[in-house]
Amino acid sequence: MNEYRYRFPAAMSFGIAIAIKTGIYDPAVTGVSLQEAKNKTIQMVSAVAYDHKVNQRRKVWGGDW
Repeated sequence: MNEYRYRFPAAMSFGIAIAIKTGIYDPAVTGVSLQEAKNKTIQMVSAVAYDHKVNQRRKVWGGDW
């Protein structure tokens, strides 16, 4: 089961997105600019989605439950 390989980056990107949206993201604390955090979040979400079976590409994960 590949669940954890995808669950962790999905959870990280969700957390970062919430922090950015609510305005609590602080580049002074993270050492990462707001724009870079947004870019990295988009990259993580895209990577996780790319391998999901509904996207007709690699179909690596999804439907394990």
